[in-house]
Amino acid sequence: MPPKASDKLFDKLLIANRNEHDSIRRTLERHGMPSDACELRAASYTDIPEIIQRMSVGACFVRPQFSKISSAPTKFAEYLACGVPVVAVAGVGDLADIIGADRVGLAVSEPLLPQLSAIAEKLLALADDPTIAERCRAVAEARFSLDVGVAAYREIYEGLRAVGK
Repeated sequence: MPPKASDKLFDKLLIANRNEHDSIRRTLERHGMPSDACELRAASYTDIPEIIQRMSVGACFVRPQFSKISSAPTKFAEYLACGVPVVAVAGVGDLADIIGADRVGLAVSEPLLPQLSAIAEKLLALADDPTIAERCRAVAEARFSLDVGVAAYREIYEGLRAVGK
């Protein structure tokens, strides 16, 4: 039987990023993260599915601000498409609604350091659910697939065309 995600709180924190490594390292050091507890990896968009497959859980910590009210971070859909549950900040698009309705993660008001351990424990327990990967992929397909997006835009354009006649 494979080990469960909750058997270990963190093996390593995996951060994939293109070019902010120095800033990320400084932030991790400032918060007391041991250098051997984090893998910081340079990644292009083609590397992302492979990297996400190594994860037990994903994090989408976008600051909720006016410009993000109606957005959906691509990373959120990528995690779900790879079968990985997500912790995300409420107030960014409809992420909290999707997470709540479909039980594919955890929505938090703010990812404050004192709360991270409790958040991680809840999320890792969710990652141990034997149906979570299938549920995450189903949500990604139903809400974020190309076919769904094309159909939604087609409906909008047809509605605009009908108004213009």
